[in-house]
Amino acid sequence: MKYVAVIERCPNNYSAYVPELPGCIAAADARDETLELIREGIAVYIEALIEFDEPLPERRISLTEAMADYLSTGDGYHDPETGVYEKYDYEDTEVAFVMVEVEVDLPLAKVAAETGSRLEVSAAGT
Repeated sequence: MKYVAVIERCPNNYSAYVPELPGCIAAADARDETLELIREGIAVYIEALIEFDEPLPERRISLTEAMADYLSTGDGYHDPETGVYEKYDYEDTEVAFVMVEVEVDLPLAKVAAETGSRLEVSAAGT
């Protein structure tokens, strides 16, 4: 399964999130470590959806759509510690949009839904 992850260079670390999986975030001191953590986070997120019989996201956005969405979200964010609205300085912001592939063991019914396959079950010998 592949998902788009957005990785940002923050003042003190790197952070990453997956636009299609609300709350699926990661942060670490190094970019590679952040990428590995978001990969693990995606797998845990999908496995939790399966465990609690929740639907998997039906559609995957492209890198181009993720970039357009990122640029359309405004010019800043609310700092969770101070509550102050901080403006982005896009010229100084490092952002990467990457496709992250994860392997998740899906039950057969979920695999069929995921791939759009049609499952046909027949009795032996018919």
